[in-house]
Amino acid sequence: TMTWTVAEFAVGITLALLRHIPASIDVVRNGGWLESPIHSDAFVDQDLRDCRVGLAGYGSINRHYRRFVEPYGCPITVFDPFLDEETAAADGVTRARSLVDLADSSDILIVAIPPTLSTLGVIDASVIDALSPGSLFVLVSRMAVVEQDALWRRVRAGELRAALDVFDPEPPPDDAWFRRAPSVLPTPHIAGNTRFAHERCFREACFDTVRAVRGHAPQ
Repeated sequence: TMTWTVAEFAVGITLALLRHIPASIDVVRNGGWLESPIHSDAFVDQDLRDCRVGLAGYGSINRHYRRFVEPYGCPITVFDPFLDEETAAADGVTRARSLVDLADSSDILIVAIPPTLSTLGVIDASVIDALSPGSLFVLVSRMAVVEQDALWRRVRAGELRAALDVFDPEPPPDDAWFRRAPSVLPTPHIAGNTRFAHERCFREACFDTVRAVRGHAPQ
């Protein structure tokens, strides 16, 4: 019941990263103005419709994400070992053969893989290094699935821009370099942490309890 809230946030942070929205707001707040268009020679700089979007994992978060960005018309590739060809065809997505292939073919990589014993560190150095210089990286599940050192190495080298809603540890140290890095959009684990989403989760849990007590299958 919370996953479309997380997916909606992921779309928003993708656009913020792609369109330099926070940096533009800072310009105005600091008393400045822009006399020429913002552009980047180092990072992806185009409409979302022209970006190749890669979805790492195809659980409910990324399925909602795919549905939300479908009207933009951007090509979407997915890697998930549980995604079958029939579902991929019905959803209009291309299946990648591996996470490395997914990263290699993506301008924007959206990571929404849940942390389990089999997924810890699955976005490892080989995956992160497969991203072309200038790519954008968005993480909304858990940092436990990402090899942090490999990610930070490429971000600090100016090769990737990243939007991260989760960290390890949380909260990160007050003096963590990425808190103020212009190439990082850090948010305090708020993708699904909203009052209305928590209320919806509680409400649906109550409804499911009633269904079970009445002998019906829970949702």
